[in-house]
This record gives sequence, structure tokens and C-alpha cells, in this order.
Amino acid sequence: MTDDPFVPKCENARLEFHHVDAGYNGGLALADVSFNIPQGMRVALVGPNGAGKSTLLKVMTRLLPIRRGEVLIHGLPLGHHVDCLAYVPQRDEINWRFPATVQDVVLMGRFGKKRWLKKLNKEDTDVAMRSMDEMGILPIRNTSLADLSGGQQQRVFLARALAQEPHILLMDEPFNGVDQTTQDKVIEILAHLRSMCVTTLVATHDLNLAAGRFDHILLLNHTLIAAGPPDQVMRKDIIRRAFGPSALDFDNLVVVDQYCPE
Repeated sequence: MTDDPFVPKCENARLEFHHVDAGYNGGLALADVSFNIPQGMRVALVGPNGAGKSTLLKVMTRLLPIRRGEVLIHGLPLGHHVDCLAYVPQRDEINWRFPATVQDVVLMGRFGKKRWLKKLNKEDTDVAMRSMDEMGILPIRNTSLADLSGGQQQRVFLARALAQEPHILLMDEPFNGVDQTTQDKVIEILAHLRSMCVTTLVATHDLNLAAGRFDHILLLNHTLIAAGPPDQVMRKDIIRRAFGPSALDFDNLVVVDQYCPE
């Protein structure tokens, strides 16, 4: 583990990728991806559009099978920890017309901890209420999903993830299309989870945010370009290797031209 005094001293458990290949319809979106992440780190997953960021998250949630290699959590393969992972997908992957209230959705985060056909109890309700309160959406808990703003929608699904009490939280472009208040709340929650030794892996296209708010960066373009602390990864030569011609130099700054989220 690192000796950095600002990194929580967590148990010796890691998120590990070993030579992972994955893809769609015969093509590879991830090729020979390997890395190790200590428990309790805030990790930014960055790379150009179509680099495989969402694919990597879907591999971890078993929404997409691995073609080669393995992923280990706490030293065990995927699937051995039923309630270990929580996943917040991109907002455009969610049916916002589903007939449910805010509270209904957040309570869904508790079902992974229940045995088959076991009903939710007061503890489950209390955890859901606390999660909604942390995200500032408790006053709108009876509001329908269809009546929410983009920022409120993002907070609902983050509250559902918090209600799962995960060891690892995965978020796919959580800052895309949300208001500043929601972005600040997400950053605040990431810092809180870090203090509790929860690993967070966040796909983002905001290079400045990745460099300034995360402990570790995975720079991806189908294969792993670089991994490490921001000051080691966010260098002009390394950024250009990932983004190619779209990386423009301005003195000591690299700007990615016409970049959009995956």
C-alpha cells in the first residue's frame, strides 16, 4: 500500500485486471488490459471516444463476458461477491419513463443483500433514506422518475448505488449533462467513500477533473496506455499517445479537440 498520508489505510485488497480481452460482434474493444488498483482509491478512467471505457465497466458488472484473461476482486474472480459492486450507468441507458418513484429506485439497491423472496425491512428503509439524504433528494422521494431533471436523475441512481453499501462503485460519465450542484455533490460523495475505503472507478472525458480530483488515472485506448497518479499520467507525451492528432499543445497544456463522451 502507498505511504501517502492522505490515502486511507485499507485492508490489503485490490481490484486486478490480468490480460483482459473483451468486445462486441467479433471485434475487440479491450485488448490485453492489465492493472492493479489498491482498495479505497478514487480512479478516473479516461480516454478518447470509443476507447473502451464503458466496455471495461460492463466487464466488471458481467454485462459483457471476458474473452481472455481474468478480473479479481479481493483475490477472487468476478461473481464471488454478490453485493460487492455497485454500478451507475450513463443516463441515456436508463428508461426514465419506468413507473417508479425516487424512493422505489433507491430501495432497489437493497435487494442484492436479500435472500430470494425476502422482504425489505426497517434497516433497508433506513439505509435508503440515509442514501437519499446524502444526495439531497429526500424531499422528492415520492416524485416520479419522469418528472426529474438530469441532475436529479443522476443523484437518484447514485443514491441507489450508495444503498447497496458496495466495496467498489463504478460510474459511467456521471458528470455529463448535469448541473454544477450535482457535480459538486458527486465529488463530495467520492471523497466520503474514499475515507470509508470504498474504491471508486469513474469514466470521464474531463481531463482537468481527472487530474485534480482523483488519486489514480487509467488512460485507455482499447489497450492500457498508462496507469498511475495524475502527475505521472497526465503528461503531454502520454496524452498524445492516447488521443493522437486531437491532442493540441498550448505551452504546458494539452487540450483535446472536439472530444465528446463515450
